[in-house]
Amino acid sequence: MKKIITKSICGLMVLSTFISCGNNNSSSSEPSSSEEIEVSETWELVEIPGYTLGNEDTSTLEVVPTTTVRFHFNRADEQYTPWSIWGWDNSNSSGGAAYQFTHYDEYGVWGDVNLVDVAPEGKTCTELGFLIAIDPGGSWQAKDFGSDRFVTISPTSPGGIQHVYLLSGVEKQYPNKDATRKHSISSALITETTKLKIYFGLVKSKDFNFDAKNFTIEQDGKVLTNYAAEEYNSKSKNVVLNFDKELDLTKQIKVSYKFEKNHTDVAIPNYVVLFNSDAFAEKYTYTGDDLGVTFDKKLNPTATTFKVWAPTSSKMVLNIYDNGDPEKQANPTNSYEMTLGDKGVWAHTVTQNLHGKYYTYTVTNPEGTNEVVDPYAKSAGINGIRGMVVDFNKVNSEIQGWDQDVRPDFGTNGTDASIYEIHVRDMTIDPDSGVTKEKRGTFAGLAEKGTTYTNDDNVTVSTGLDHLKELGITHVQILPFYDYNSVDETKVSTDMSMEVEGSNYNWGYDPLNYNVLEGSYSTNPYDGINRIKEFKEMVMAMHSYGINIIMDVVYNHTAKTNDSNFQLLVPDYYHRRYSTGELYNGSGCGNEMASDRSMVNKFIVDSAKFWVDEYHMGGYRFDLMGLVDNKTMIDVYKGCSELYSKVMIYGEPWTGGTSKLKVAHDPANIKNQQTVQASLGQSYFADAGVYVGAFNDIIRNGIRGDNSPGVGWVYGQSSSYGGIYSGMKGLFAETNTAAKNVEPQQVLNYVSCHDNYTLYDQLESKASASRDFNRVYKQAETMVFTAQGVPFMQEGEDFMRTKVNMRGTTGKYDHNSYNSCDLTNHMDWSLKAENVEMFEYFKSLIAFRKATPELTISTRDEIDAVVTEKGDSKTIALEFDCSTKGGNSIYVVHASQDATHELGGSYEILFSNTNREVGSIVTSLDLLPNESIVLKKVA
Repeated sequence: MKKIITKSICGLMVLSTFISCGNNNSSSSEPSSSEEIEVSETWELVEIPGYTLGNEDTSTLEVVPTTTVRFHFNRADEQYTPWSIWGWDNSNSSGGAAYQFTHYDEYGVWGDVNLVDVAPEGKTCTELGFLIAIDPGGSWQAKDFGSDRFVTISPTSPGGIQHVYLLSGVEKQYPNKDATRKHSISSALITETTKLKIYFGLVKSKDFNFDAKNFTIEQDGKVLTNYAAEEYNSKSKNVVLNFDKELDLTKQIKVSYKFEKNHTDVAIPNYVVLFNSDAFAEKYTYTGDDLGVTFDKKLNPTATTFKVWAPTSSKMVLNIYDNGDPEKQANPTNSYEMTLGDKGVWAHTVTQNLHGKYYTYTVTNPEGTNEVVDPYAKSAGINGIRGMVVDFNKVNSEIQGWDQDVRPDFGTNGTDASIYEIHVRDMTIDPDSGVTKEKRGTFAGLAEKGTTYTNDDNVTVSTGLDHLKELGITHVQILPFYDYNSVDETKVSTDMSMEVEGSNYNWGYDPLNYNVLEGSYSTNPYDGINRIKEFKEMVMAMHSYGINIIMDVVYNHTAKTNDSNFQLLVPDYYHRRYSTGELYNGSGCGNEMASDRSMVNKFIVDSAKFWVDEYHMGGYRFDLMGLVDNKTMIDVYKGCSELYSKVMIYGEPWTGGTSKLKVAHDPANIKNQQTVQASLGQSYFADAGVYVGAFNDIIRNGIRGDNSPGVGWVYGQSSSYGGIYSGMKGLFAETNTAAKNVEPQQVLNYVSCHDNYTLYDQLESKASASRDFNRVYKQAETMVFTAQGVPFMQEGEDFMRTKVNMRGTTGKYDHNSYNSCDLTNHMDWSLKAENVEMFEYFKSLIAFRKATPELTISTRDEIDAVVTEKGDSKTIALEFDCSTKGGNSIYVVHASQDATHELGGSYEILFSNTNREVGSIVTSLDLLPNESIVLKKVA
């Protein structure tokens, strides 16, 4: 994954395995629920080098509209220099920026965030998100308190400056410096429906004498007295209150404790521990298949039913709109109060066929009252602000040929596939694509057939969809095309963006509405039906060319957190949190979805099945699959394979930071474990026929070097040969029984994808005059396509695509172009014409693999029975002897340096990345550096 602009930190970081948004270097351990807060006894003004004295009193200034938030930061170690502020407009989901601490006073250091600067043009920031970090937006070396925090902006303040006081390592925000010296409630947790656990943050424990009489517990303003306090735990600084009847989860509970005559602190309890309990899951897990919108009958329906799961809500209102654009219709045409039923599901039936109407829910719960989009909405209006009611039977009947559409057959299983990663806009936005201008960059553009480009030398090449057909791949993996957050659909253009600033471009790894198609890829993003029809026409066009579609999905996190529809519907349920309420951030993007909870698992499984069933998807690539628990991945595979037996499901077997999920392999604990490479050979995956796969970063790094960019085997780095041999046999590694148990269809071999440098940029940056660059380039890909497993490459790899850095930053190439411009990201068809010989080589390589079943062996047992390693660290050589099984004995040889290699028999040359004569018989090989040859035994 790579991304992204979200309300939170989405900076770049480079690892040997991947690039993700956010910071993975600083681990955020679970915060202590009890705190001994360290503060100064007195306020003493001491010079802090590197900062300007600024201790003026703003309280006496004229009260005017707030334009600035001033963050005051105190560290007991007085080490301020590396730290700064990362701020973003959370109310408008804007991207973030770094702000420096500039001044000091007797409290510590302070710095300002200008609300005009942080808000998008024409918008007003009403909630500011922030983090205190070292090098935010860059390396993210560390964060002082790991979770996102938020400041509600006061409409007015003295001098227009709103002050926020912070203590290092403490979540709480204080209104003034004196408040930091006082005892507080650090957190309050509803652990059971009759239990409330309160933790205290104490300045000095010895000065605190607990007395339960100092509590005031309110539920929607009504004081509760029906509880008894257990003994105060002075070690962990907490106490448990037991109620004689269940607390009402739909009402806001407020906990107050009077520490002194003039000092009372207040906290709102969270439900995190309760949500994690088996009791909650048993009481509120809904298993029905009718969440979202359903109709009373398939043909000519006369009633429309809406259902939404929200067990902690006290009221739910269904809003119906004629228009999906709030600018054109501000208020609903009709609103209906919904009824709460079993398992926390709200429902209402309107006795009309509402196909084509738009809808939202207005939900009231302890978070307040908010209007939200249904997570189960199947289409939407502009920018995904309102869901759309869709009768797919009616829509499908209007798409000529959809009822006849079938996925193309591609072989036995994934080992017969060849996957090509694309981005919808990249493929056709270039005017040289030959695609009709109004369709460039859209689903419709990718459905257009017969497009070509001819250069000044009269070289003509296929483009767009026809390029995919000519190349001969079996699957395209398309970067996210669900409705994502970062592109403004009202400003989409079919012209190429030539600069990063204002490009309105994104890869889409910031999910907004999971079951809705992205509007910017349609020719009319205001019409929720239009995008469905155009996408299905693209699907049919690809299927007619023998190409299946794999959908890139991001179920690991959401673009928004506090204002996401999930959070507003059921606060604190859908995202993983520490018991104190702090968010886990294993995605590096501010949050991670709690797939281990039953209703999040259900949503992911339901969503995946929907896309396979309704849109004829051939599989999924799971972004940051390590954040999706084993059980959910198993459930997705089983559910989707029932709909389509050859479905391909694989993902990135890592995370982007510290997660609640553990790296473990316990069959009894699969819902609490990360899905990583080592998971996939376990009894509950491969042995159980659950062939979830993963990217093989080991062979990737071994062949071409790590992401830094490093130097790999093709440039003589022989130490990485062991991982390459494993990959050539369709394995990630050979370290233990489970690692050797993985099936070849679970191993995706590759040397580049959208993340990090393109293959050309990676290899060119380390090019050596002593090596033939084209031969190096061909060998890197040839090793992928002659390995057992599933071969994968990214768009343009076949004609040496490059991504020029247009950001004005250091570096010739852009290795993280998620929000760059079209000029960086587009498929440059003139480059294909220039490098047509390379394209023809890739085309022949793909065709050769398809025609050579000994390279696409479908099971682990079969590979183990026929494979023999024949080389060393400088000459990778393997023989796959299938002669006793009705096939041939195929010999694969790759040399990194000059070498003489004895074959031990007579072999016919079948394929070469040099000018070797195909069909000639040899018994030994004098190999050139970076020469790759495939042979067949004849005697």
